[in-house]
Formats: sequence, structure tokens, C-alpha cells
Amino acid sequence: MSYIAALFSSSVLMLFLARYAWARREIPAARAVAFMMVGISWWTLFLSIQLLRGAAPDVIPQPDSIPLFWFRLMFIGVCLLVASFLIFALQYTGMQDRISRRLVLLLSIEPILVVVVAFTDGFFHDWFLSGFEPSTGESFRGGPAFWLHTLYSYSLVTAAYVILIRFIIRSRAYRTQAVLVLIGGAIGSTMNIITILQLVPPALAGLDLSPFGFLIVTIFLLLSIRKQGFLDVMPIARSLVFHHMLDAVLVTDAQGRLIDVNPAARKLLDRAGKAFTRGEPLEELVPELFSGRKVVNELYMDNHVLSVQTNVFYNTSGHVRGAIYSLRDVTKFKQIEADLREKLDRIEELQKALKEESIRDPLTGLFNRRWLDEVLGHEIPRALRD
Repeated sequence: MSYIAALFSSSVLMLFLARYAWARREIPAARAVAFMMVGISWWTLFLSIQLLRGAAPDVIPQPDSIPLFWFRLMFIGVCLLVASFLIFALQYTGMQDRISRRLVLLLSIEPILVVVVAFTDGFFHDWFLSGFEPSTGESFRGGPAFWLHTLYSYSLVTAAYVILIRFIIRSRAYRTQAVLVLIGGAIGSTMNIITILQLVPPALAGLDLSPFGFLIVTIFLLLSIRKQGFLDVMPIARSLVFHHMLDAVLVTDAQGRLIDVNPAARKLLDRAGKAFTRGEPLEELVPELFSGRKVVNELYMDNHVLSVQTNVFYNTSGHVRGAIYSLRDVTKFKQIEADLREKLDRIEELQKALKEESIRDPLTGLFNRRWLDEVLGHEIPRALRD
């Protein structure tokens, strides 16, 4: 019973962490963390309910037609955790542009199949539970559908770990924070693998170590929240910045082929009747951007004046890896500059007219005494020298 109580406590703690993450949902990866915590909470809750059902059948009801009902429900949380962890890794490491509706749709297919197969097991097939009967005292081993689900889940988890490791290698500012997240997740995965492969020590035989792994995950998350400001100080996704930049940005590879544009650049190209095609040479798509072999400082496109800035970036060998072209709309500034220049010219003309009026007689047009005083002040010294 103490094990069941620990599972319940862990489930409640995960819900508190989910609420903490959801309260910071404006941060890109916070929602994914909230879903992860809900998945873990769901997993541990229904596992504990199933164990309590076995210890006290009169306390926990169960549909007679669906044995292991609570155990089958548990896999909803398993699927939610795995998918959310991959989404979290992508958002946290600045690869949010990889998250599309198509990816979310693909990630939702397997959980639906798992639930359908799990709840039809024992009626039309034995693919998932493989005829598992807890009354026999045997450990759960699962059928082919369960092992396919496990293989699929750990493929996603491994992909998430690779993304995090690459981020840890590249990033310095958030390295400690990311390492804590990685270690916590790795320990949780290890505990789950030990349970699945029946490698549990004899003294703990029959226990699912996964919840203990989740408890360790919780501890590492709490450390990251306390020491590293997790969910308060998190990396700003490169894609988020790139997506919201007001300047149009075009990215090319070493051969000058267009490989990426931000929404502002796509809108600019569409307005000018130029369709973005990945892999097309930029010099052919926007020929007015170049004058000979050089990039112009100002570009005129669709009645707009664009200031052009070019940044070439290199690899570690010193070879050109690509270039970034930033186009800023300066049409309004150019108009203001033209208006100011026109006003200055007008002021100069008025100053000249005013000066003429100050040194000539308005009736005869002849120079007056003021002009004579000004000219003699220069001419007399020159005459004396000569």
C-alpha cells in the first residue's frame, strides 16, 4: 500500500508542476512541459488505481466486460508524455519551425491506434496484453503491438535526446539548465526500460520502477526551476525571433541558392509577384538586388525603398557557408528625408532673397549703405595690400 500511496503522491505533484508550467504558457516550451506533466500524472494515477483495484477490488470498481480497464487507460498518459517530450525538445532548442500541423497529426495517429488496440485486446486479438492475467502473478510482457508501441515511443524519445544533446554542445548560456533536463529524462527512461525488459532486482520483483524514475525527473525539474529559472529563463527560439522580425530576411547557401525566408520576406516577394522557391538562385529571383557582382545598398521593389544589409557567415574551415540578406523598408524615411531636403532648399532660397532685400534699395534696386559697409570692409584692406 505504501507503493500505491507513493504513486498517488507523485501523480498529485506532477499536476502541480503541470499547473506551474501552464501558468507560464506564453513561453514557447511551457505548454509542452505542462502536457508532459499531465501525461506522467495520468500514467502514475491509473497505474496506482489498477494496483489498488488488485489489492482492494471492492474499493475500485471496474467494468466486468473489460478486464484491466484502468491499466489500459494508463497508456493514454504514456503516449501523451512521449509526443509532448519531442515537441518540448524542438521548442526548447529553437527548432519550432519544425513543428507543423502535419507533424502534430502524425504524432496523434499512434496514440489513437494504441488506445483502440489496447481496448479491443482480448475480444478480437491478443496483440497488446498478450493474454496477461494479473491473477497468475506473472509479470506483464506484452504482445507484438505493445513492443511496436515501445519501439516507436523510444524512437521519438531518442530523437528528443539527440536534439537536446546537440543544443547542449552548441549553447553555453543554457547548458546547465538543459543538462539537468536531459539527466532527469534519461533516468526516467532508464527506469522504464529496466521494468519493460524485466531487469528489476529480485527484491523489487513485481514493481514498476517507472514512477520512481518520474519522481527523479520531478526532482531534477524542481532543481532546474529553483537554480536555473526553468520556465522563467528559457532560450528564445531562433525560429520565433526569425518569424516575428519586421525586416525581410532571405537566407542563401554557399552557392547563392535561396533556402529560407521569414514571413516578412515572403509577403514582400508575393507583393512584388515573385514566388518563393527553395533552391532557386537569389540572383535570378531578385536580380535588382545585385549590381554586377555586388549587392546594392538600396533596393527599389514594388514602389518601396529597401535598405539592404548583407552578412556572410563561414564554417570552421573558413569557407563560405551562406549569406543572410536583411531588407528594411525605409520608404517613409526616404519620404521624410526628401521633404526635409525640399524644406531646406526653400529656406536657402528665402535666406538668399532676404539677404538681397537687406542690401538693395527696394525702389531703385541699387546697393545700399549696408552693402557698401560690408564690401568696403573687404576691399580697402585688399587695396592697401596691392
